[in-house]
Amino acid sequence: MGKTTLAQHVFNDEQVKAHFGMRVLWVSVSGSLDARKIIKGAVGTGDSDDQLESLKKKLEEKIEKKKYLLVLDDVWDGEDGKDDGEKWDRLKELLPRDAVGSKIVVYYTFSCNCQIHKHNRTTCFKRSVCRRVMGTV
Repeated sequence: MGKTTLAQHVFNDEQVKAHFGMRVLWVSVSGSLDARKIIKGAVGTGDSDDQLESLKKKLEEKIEKKKYLLVLDDVWDGEDGKDDGEKWDRLKELLPRDAVGSKIVVYYTFSCNCQIHKHNRTTCFKRSVCRRVMGTV
């Protein structure tokens, strides 16, 4: 079973829906962390409003200060060199924090650009690991 299939099973589970109500949100990221894209996907808006504060407000209205489950599928590690930690911090700033018990499930895809693959790809969790294992990437 693949990551997306597993995520869909979690997302569609009746107990999960009962626990979180209608506040189970799925965002297919298919790329690196982009707060605007993720919030826009969670809101489900197709309009052209791209202002982060406006999107944040729409998400808060959708969540209604209740606990929620946000599933982020197919998030890639940062290819643009920007620290993923900074991107996560920016995303967390935009997510509602009113309800205790809210959860975020992330299905992450790691890439390893090591020139010499002497170690199993699953042990290469981040480029920093590659750098430590194989030297500079």
